[in-house]
Amino acid sequence: MFINVQKSHFYTVFLLMWMVARCEIVDQGWSLRQLLHDPKKYSKMLAPKQNDHIPVKVGVNIGIIHIGDINMAKKTYWISFHIKMYWNDYRLRNNSNAFDEDDESYRSYRPELIEYLWTPGLFVTNAFEHESYLNGNTNENILISIRNNGDIIIAVIVSTDIRCNFDLSYYPFDTQRCKIIIESFSYTEHDVMFYFKTETRDDKGVEIIKVDLDGTSIPTNEFKRVTMKDIYSYHRISYEKQFGNRSQLVVSLRFERFVESHIVTVFLPLNCIVAMSYVTFWIDRRSVPARSAFSVSITLTLMTLIVNTYHNVPNVPYVRSLDVAFSIAILFLMGSLLEFAVVINLEKRHSKLRDRGLPNKRNYARQVESIAKIIYPVAYMLCMLIYYIYYISYE
Repeated sequence: MFINVQKSHFYTVFLLMWMVARCEIVDQGWSLRQLLHDPKKYSKMLAPKQNDHIPVKVGVNIGIIHIGDINMAKKTYWISFHIKMYWNDYRLRNNSNAFDEDDESYRSYRPELIEYLWTPGLFVTNAFEHESYLNGNTNENILISIRNNGDIIIAVIVSTDIRCNFDLSYYPFDTQRCKIIIESFSYTEHDVMFYFKTETRDDKGVEIIKVDLDGTSIPTNEFKRVTMKDIYSYHRISYEKQFGNRSQLVVSLRFERFVESHIVTVFLPLNCIVAMSYVTFWIDRRSVPARSAFSVSITLTLMTLIVNTYHNVPNVPYVRSLDVAFSIAILFLMGSLLEFAVVINLEKRHSKLRDRGLPNKRNYARQVESIAKIIYPVAYMLCMLIYYIYYISYE
């Protein structure tokens, strides 16, 4: 009986302590909301500028988590990254109702508080859709931390498709450069000024987070490595004066494509097909059916390779390096057929003169065939050497 009474008192005291602590947290959150709801002390529509001539400096730190789903036809790529924003709101300084005066640590709040706070209205300018706005809407992926001196940190996870003007002129030896452009939707450079905030000595304000074994890149289905090419900030001049100029942050990414797979699946079979067309020069010129059947088979094989390769490559209104390689192969294949036609006609002419008993010491068909056996492979290797030097040396 006595033991049960002790247990009952213990649970009652524990419950009261938990309720007091809970009420204190709720009271602090409620006190902050009261401050934010007081129009005399706080307005989420006004930037926290202490001086009308000095804009609010907002630090931005970006961590790229994943890149994938690169769509060459739509000229977009999917990206997921977390973005941290740092600024100071002097209106929240030393508010004893919301913070402890001696507490210099950050206090975390629920995402719903974003509806009452001023935010810089950050968004991705070159996003494919407008769902990437970071303008203060309630989001489960938002973390809010506020300190007694008015420092605010807001962290958001963004996943969106971003436009990129892919240049396939050197495909598949190309290296693409894509940008992430961030600016404020609601405020001009007179109200908000962005800068990349570094958290460590080696941090540049943008980090490609380690997601693979070596931690130096993000592999995708098309590209073997994604690295950060450059980061910079500048002022975008608005074409309409009433909207004012904007402060922008730009992250430039470098995409390196898997060339090895294209060498094995495209260029190696292509060179083998051209080499097979060279074999026809060694077939007896009088064996017309055999040589014709072999030439037709090689032509169909080349057409099949071209169709299968272009099936996964988007159409573009300009010439790509892959088009040049196929054009060279087609020209040499057509050259072998033209040589075959010339040799047949010269052989028939030589046979007619011989049947008539006319003197014809030179067999021009044999001479043409001998010259073609030397010129054909040398010319093809020279063309492909120039091709590879020109396109592979592209940076």
